[in-house]
Amino acid sequence: EQVQVVVVGGGPGGYAAAFHAADLGKDVALIEQDTRLGGTCLLRGCIPSKAMITAAEMYQKLLHADKMGISFKEAHFDMKKMAAWRDGVIKDLSTGLDGLAKGRQIRRFNGRGYLKGPKELAVASEGSSLSLQFEQAILALGSKPIMPPPFVRSERVMSSDEALALDFLPPSVLVVGGGYIGIELGSCFAALGSQVTVVEAFARLLPGT
Repeated sequence: EQVQVVVVGGGPGGYAAAFHAADLGKDVALIEQDTRLGGTCLLRGCIPSKAMITAAEMYQKLLHADKMGISFKEAHFDMKKMAAWRDGVIKDLSTGLDGLAKGRQIRRFNGRGYLKGPKELAVASEGSSLSLQFEQAILALGSKPIMPPPFVRSERVMSSDEALALDFLPPSVLVVGGGYIGIELGSCFAALGSQVTVVEAFARLLPGT
């Protein structure tokens, strides 16, 4: 297929670039391996993190409302319902992005993009492949969490991706890394009642901030 602009990556860098190019009158194709738009930020990072923090802060406010003269029966939460609400927020925002892409007549391709030359991109998905001939390409490939040795992913050892998809509250959490992601996750779990320990290599939390 022929296209003027091909964008690889459907995260906030990719979809914003695709929308802008389409608004300028370009014929745009958007390649994303996830069936949903939004990338790490919306699907596995910033948005689920902020949703869970918002819920945890609300829970803490209810626990201490009696200080303001507001009293009611003891506050409690249902982690599965909270997780379902978080996932609903993600779904609504991702669906909205999909509608914005359709409204701009951006062609969506589900799969991984591979550059085959200066003007050709292959899109591979579940055993099938197609080729796109393009004039300009925008690569917005996003990020993924690292798992340094000797750590190995398991039910007990997880990255931020898995931690933000939990539907139960761990009684204790060890956060390796005191950057903003670790502190956000640690603060959220602590506010909900987990015993949280943070390990950071530098002498302070949020190094570089």
